[in-house]
Amino acid sequence: MRTEDSDLYPTDYSIIFALDDDEVVGVARGEVVRDGFNERFGAFDLLPLPQGMLHELAVVPDARRRGVGRLLVREFASRISSQGCTHVALMVDQSTQWEDRVKFFESCGFYSLIEGSDDDLLGAEIKTLLHVMTT
Repeated sequence: MRTEDSDLYPTDYSIIFALDDDEVVGVARGEVVRDGFNERFGAFDLLPLPQGMLHELAVVPDARRRGVGRLLVREFASRISSQGCTHVALMVDQSTQWEDRVKFFESCGFYSLIEGSDDDLLGAEIKTLLHVMTT
């Protein structure tokens, strides 16, 4: 299993593909947020700037439960860390299997950013993501 970058976007955006041989089995898309603005929450000051925002993480069904999602999260965290980010945020897609998705992200080291809420906004320190993902 390996990852590759897409060079279609500016440097603050990342698209990372997980490949098994030459077949794409997963993708992560995110960005470095430098101004603290989020389309859903407006001024976003729950995490220090700059911060990473993981917009999409998808793994093909046949490749699930093989570490592909964790590989993509770790790779995204590593890349945005090199751009000065110390934290990552994401919003869990609630369209289907919401609880399973939250459990997956929590197993990676994410936690709810709104204490006492079951909201879909999660965050994590990059050092936690990199540590959890290697153990």
